[in-house]
Amino acid sequence: METNNQKNDQNIIPNDADKQQKGVNVPNLRFNGFDSIWDHDRLGNYVETITDFVAAGSFAVLRKNVIYYSEPQFAQLIRTTDLKNGILKNPVFIDEKAFKYLWRVNLDKPAVVLPNIGANIGEVYYISAKQLEYCNNVLGPNAILLRKIKNNYYLYTYLLSKPFQNELIKLIGASGQPKFNKTELKNIFVNFPNACEQQKISNFFSLLDQRIDTQSKIIEDLELFKKSIENQYFYCDKSHDYASLGDIITQLNSRNEQNKDFEVLSVSNKYGFIPQSEQFDDHEVASANKSNYKIVKQNDFAYNPARINVGSIAMLRRDKIGIVSPMYICFRANNNKILSSYLDYFTHSNKFNKEVLKNLEGSVRLCLSFESLSKIKIYVPSLSTQSEIVKNLDLINNKIFIENKILEKLKEQKKYLLSNMFI
Repeated sequence: METNNQKNDQNIIPNDADKQQKGVNVPNLRFNGFDSIWDHDRLGNYVETITDFVAAGSFAVLRKNVIYYSEPQFAQLIRTTDLKNGILKNPVFIDEKAFKYLWRVNLDKPAVVLPNIGANIGEVYYISAKQLEYCNNVLGPNAILLRKIKNNYYLYTYLLSKPFQNELIKLIGASGQPKFNKTELKNIFVNFPNACEQQKISNFFSLLDQRIDTQSKIIEDLELFKKSIENQYFYCDKSHDYASLGDIITQLNSRNEQNKDFEVLSVSNKYGFIPQSEQFDDHEVASANKSNYKIVKQNDFAYNPARINVGSIAMLRRDKIGIVSPMYICFRANNNKILSSYLDYFTHSNKFNKEVLKNLEGSVRLCLSFESLSKIKIYVPSLSTQSEIVKNLDLINNKIFIENKILEKLKEQKKYLLSNMFI
């Protein structure tokens, strides 16, 4: 049975304000029962291994000894793109000779990986052998491998923390381009607690990361469930209930002829209608004269004919007039035949995406004209059935929305703790 003292030891509490004011080396927040001052030293003195791909030799020597293969060989070469996008997405392999040559970056034991060049700088990855698909794996170029004898998960968590990321930013900012090498990394000064407190912190963040992973999986499963339900609704074998979109929608071409100051909107494949300033980093690319821009109202649809193949189509939900670039194709549902909300779900279904790909036109840049859009077939049941389908899909969407909010809160919590539990 857990005692009150044991329960209190699980609490994360603010540190003694007097210690912080006097500049004592302690974090803002820590677990109850720990009050010792943290050590301050170079990262190279704290971590047993800091190495990389090029530790095996010059690029000329590496080219001679390490040959890449697209088909499975003795080992997989794990690149930063694999860590970011998926281990088995376009994998690269090496033979046994290269595997032995790259023994320094063997991923047979838990390790932490930091990309050290380009856009991925600042990312941190924890790798254990059980996460990898193949028995033999080595780290590829443009990344540094770090490894401790014990508690690599604490190291991983610390490298994600705000204090370390700030030091990394200083290091990168000192160079002419975004990169750093392992010698520079070794010389960064870090602060770390005793082994017992490290274990406590790593156990806590491991549980938090597991909760975040579980929440992400809940959302992923709900998205798959939604797609499955949509397929049941939109892939229907009742041919007499199918109609061409051209029979149930009307193209819109109303222009902002008086050049009124309506908000300029764009269509994002992720967020739907958004202010153009959000699409283009806080500034509009629209011309001063917007008299030729197309007017869109609530429940109107718009799509970019050159980007609809990646999902750039949306229905305007807000009750406020906006305008879009003349390049957009706009239309409205005939609500005597089809509900706008039902059509909105259809335009984001697998069925619609497949039909779009079939009807794209052009030799250099593929586009979907309104005429081609009009040819796409859609299952059109009675309005009451459409309403029931929309109701069911709304329930799933609302559930996904709630679960995403929970995920956001978990990530915010982790971000706050990473800022305050380390120094």
